[in-house]
Amino acid sequence: MSLSQWFSDLENEAKAKLAELGEKAEEIAEYVGPVVVDDIESALEELGTLALDAVVAEAPKLISGQEKFSNAVTDVVQNVEAQGKPVLVQDAQMAVQGAYHAFQIAVSTPAG
Repeated sequence: MSLSQWFSDLENEAKAKLAELGEKAEEIAEYVGPVVVDDIESALEELGTLALDAVVAEAPKLISGQEKFSNAVTDVVQNVEAQGKPVLVQDAQMAVQGAYHAFQIAVSTPAG
């Protein structure tokens, strides 16, 4: 499932639950829904950037075969927590896995 589909499904689920509360809840959902989606997208974008930075930092180890997935995850968690924000280890793992995948594709695809 794509990230945009996940957000769409989440928004639809929230709207369905709020519809039960009546017309006022629907007005609130229309106002709050896009803000929540924007906040989540922003947080995931920041997490993805941190993950990619962590993967790039591990690149010399990756090339030598000594790369450590856990090092990159730890780096992401520490960076997020240093900003005073909470982060789940599973979210950091997901972001690092995605960054490793993107990095692998980038280095194996000829430039041009």
